[in-house]
Amino acid sequence: MNQLKPLIELTRLDKPIGYMLLFWPCAWGLTLAYDFNTGLKVYFFYLTLFFLGSVLMRSAGCIVNDIADKNFDKKVFRTKNRPIASGKTSINSAYFYTAILCFVAFLILLHFNNFTIFFALGSMPLAFLYPFMKRFTYWPQLFLGITFNYGILIGWASINSEISLISLIMYSGAIFWTLAYDTIYGFQDIKDDEIIGLKSTSIKFKKNPYYFLVLCYSIFSISLIFIGIIMNFNLFYPLEPGDKKWEEKINKNKNTIYIPLQMFPEATIDYASNDIKHIDYYKNLFLFIKKNSKKFNILIKEHPNIMGFRPSGFYKKIKFDKRINVIPTYENSNLILEKIDCVLVWTGTVGFEALIRGIPIISFCNPYYASGKRFLKINQKTNFFKINKHINKYKKIKISKKEVFRTIEYLARQLFKGNYKYHGEWSEKNLKDIRDIKIMSKSLINGIKFLVK
Repeated sequence: MNQLKPLIELTRLDKPIGYMLLFWPCAWGLTLAYDFNTGLKVYFFYLTLFFLGSVLMRSAGCIVNDIADKNFDKKVFRTKNRPIASGKTSINSAYFYTAILCFVAFLILLHFNNFTIFFALGSMPLAFLYPFMKRFTYWPQLFLGITFNYGILIGWASINSEISLISLIMYSGAIFWTLAYDTIYGFQDIKDDEIIGLKSTSIKFKKNPYYFLVLCYSIFSISLIFIGIIMNFNLFYPLEPGDKKWEEKINKNKNTIYIPLQMFPEATIDYASNDIKHIDYYKNLFLFIKKNSKKFNILIKEHPNIMGFRPSGFYKKIKFDKRINVIPTYENSNLILEKIDCVLVWTGTVGFEALIRGIPIISFCNPYYASGKRFLKINQKTNFFKINKHINKYKKIKISKKEVFRTIEYLARQLFKGNYKYHGEWSEKNLKDIRDIKIMSKSLINGIKFLVK
């Protein structure tokens, strides 16, 4: 216990703001690069690694800083009682602690790709040179910004194995964020720093710091705006567009068409459509609504993983469009299928879930699972009467087990061809592919057996 307290003081573990300022840039870089459609498991795993790495490297950095500044710390009121300056911890012990912390941090780093490992190792000289900057320049805070925000680039690289313009813009902007907050922090030591001859932006701009701070925070804010524009973010985080009373708004005298919104349709429609114009998802979506909303109940539901990634104004448009009945994102699609008469899809799997339940589906494309008489290929010229006739005919006919298994057989054949793959790289000569398709087919058949019991 006698050694534990000086160690905590030495590594500043009792002052978490330091390692959080190191962790946040890592989290920003990771979040910007991560594809949330793949699930959250890897995201939170990496986030945990970055947090642990931030705590360890910040602790090591504090020790190196105290070793370098031991003679200065003795002369500054705020730092004179630090463990090394006060003699509570020896220099040899401090070097030993630093080596251990860096070694454990390196073990954590090994969980990432090779590019990230080597790129992260490049930050080590920056971390250990920072304590000496205040001796030679009035801009040690700028060097701190370059060092502390390196995590943005590491976080980005952990996903993409490269550095891009987006990550560099974020990194550059965040440097000014650090430059501003550490200038504010440095004001508490101005008197002592001037006496002992140390330099800082706090001293350089002490007579009029406000313009400098406003400039720094403005540059940081502008960098965030640029990133939002480049990545096509919405101006405001979208509120849930769905209506909790959506069921009450269904007109029982009309057939109901359910439109589950696609996950980034521009990336999925093109490989399942013979007509490239259908890649213009939003244009076709709203054109269909315009032509058919008076004759059908139109239900729309956003995909949970895409919420917030649509073009600017999309959610406002559907929320206040009286032609559309918007279902809350959290509603279960399988439950919705019990309350509708037809599904309009481009390629989404909800169409398959509807098809094996006997619900007719319509589509502008050729989904890889689409087969049988319950599927109707349409275009913008397909009139109301043809669509309505198709719905009325097949919603009344209960699907047979034979029809279900034909549907699943067709799906399996399409999967085997590789039709659901972007490059069709499946091969019947590849034993691994054969094994995979057998596992997939068995799983699908078991699922269908469960559904038709």
